[in-house]
Amino acid sequence: KQWYQRRVAITAGQGNATNSAACAASAEGVAATLCSMPKFVEYTGLSNVTYACGACAGDTKDVTCMECTGATNASCNVPQAAGKSFMCYNFAYDAATKVFAQAVNATTCQRLEATDAICNSPEKAAAAEYLSSK
Repeated sequence: KQWYQRRVAITAGQGNATNSAACAASAEGVAATLCSMPKFVEYTGLSNVTYACGACAGDTKDVTCMECTGATNASCNVPQAAGKSFMCYNFAYDAATKVFAQAVNATTCQRLEATDAICNSPEKAAAAEYLSSK
């Protein structure tokens, strides 16, 4: 049974994840067991990684890429449900005036469906080291 399981192809979303396909076996005839996909970073969006059979490339796991254990009947690396994007302003500390200045243009923030739309901004008493992020 173990020999059979190693040679059964798992299904994975590939490319931009619009299609699922069986993963090809390695040259040794061993089927892939992992699938990979882009990591969604809250308020930034999807990383620039394609959906694929196999593990994440190099040191990208949990940085720009996520892995999941494949199955023969369905892809595990399916796109996550994105919520509606929203706009926020970034702030930068002005050492001359000793206040945080709001950026002229707002930044588009991406989120998952279950994530609240929240913007981050400094309070009046915020220290110069305060980091304003999306």
